[in-house]
Amino acid sequence: MAKKEAKSKLFEERFLQSFNNKRELSLSILDSLSVGIFIVDIKGELLFSNEKARYIFDLSMDQIVGKSLRKFLLILQAPKYTSKFEAALREVFNHKTSRILEFQFYDSEDTLRWIKASFFPIKISNSNYISLNFQDISEGKYFELQLHESEEKFRIISEQLFIAIIIFQDFQIKFHNKKLIDLTGYSADEINSWKPGEFIKLIHPDDRKGAMSKIRNRYIGKINTLINYQFRLVSKNGEIKWVEVFSKAIPYKNGEADLTTIIDLSDKKKIEQDLLFTQFSLDHSAEATFWAVSNADLIYVNEAACHSLGYSREELLNMKVYDIDPNMSEDVWADHWNDLKNRGTFTLETHHLCKNGNLFPVEITVNYLEYGFSEYNCVIARNISERKGAEERLKKSEQKYREAYRFV
Repeated sequence: MAKKEAKSKLFEERFLQSFNNKRELSLSILDSLSVGIFIVDIKGELLFSNEKARYIFDLSMDQIVGKSLRKFLLILQAPKYTSKFEAALREVFNHKTSRILEFQFYDSEDTLRWIKASFFPIKISNSNYISLNFQDISEGKYFELQLHESEEKFRIISEQLFIAIIIFQDFQIKFHNKKLIDLTGYSADEINSWKPGEFIKLIHPDDRKGAMSKIRNRYIGKINTLINYQFRLVSKNGEIKWVEVFSKAIPYKNGEADLTTIIDLSDKKKIEQDLLFTQFSLDHSAEATFWAVSNADLIYVNEAACHSLGYSREELLNMKVYDIDPNMSEDVWADHWNDLKNRGTFTLETHHLCKNGNLFPVEITVNYLEYGFSEYNCVIARNISERKGAEERLKKSEQKYREAYRFV
């Protein structure tokens, strides 16, 4: 024990000599530093500790000075780091270089602490020592762990989604989920190897100007809100797909990035095209078509219906079924609707009333339909004026022949 105290005192004398024996000043300087400091000799014995080091480890000077590094790590209950510390000491002493390592220990409140230890060779009064500097990096480590956990949760969730997710930063894809691979046909390795701006090959040439304008404006801060646009995506095999993009600026890895979601609109666009074709076919059908609901409101009429009655579409859509069918009235509509629901579909003859007051016979096929939670009556009307005229002429002809035959 006396030998260790002597060594510590010898070091202090040499140290003070280097500061011209200004003890209070030299110790005050060391204690004011924001890093913890141990001075260690070539055998790994701790000769000095400043106030910050004692605070970090919650130890007294007596628990540190005179102890070996091995004993110090035992006190911290972190002996597994002994070999790393001793190896770092040898390397710094032998090669006059610096070393950094990180270690963990549990403090007196059983809280896990991360410490960065930096080894530097120093010379005091022609003797070689090591300045072992400590920084408590627990806060940063906890943040890194939380960030890692958050990123892992984000990755797991994004892989379950049916939309492509991308994080753009500096015109480069920094993150993407599997759906982007499925959507584009490019492998993860191919996407990850793209240079900044190379993702532009995913955008159809005719759509690049508009899409890139949105992306550039985001980067230069002209757009700070959620942006939404569509473009044609060109996959690896040349297939063209309509996609919809939603993009929002987010903080990402000490900077700002774009969190972008891409929705494949291929099926939606096909449905839209099919619906437009169906609508076009219905609008231009030669048969007059009317759609009504349970209160007798007309909710759709095609061009043939408008032409047959002499009304505009806007006029008809503000009318009731019994406004154009004089054989129907508000009083009997409810019974008619119930009959229609029970029978589903049937054909009958009635009359339609034109805007100019003309009345003409029609044969109508009525159909009861349910879609979602709504009920509809689809009516297809056929003008049978010619047929009725022919029937009347035939009836008169038959009557004439019967009368002539009666006098024979």
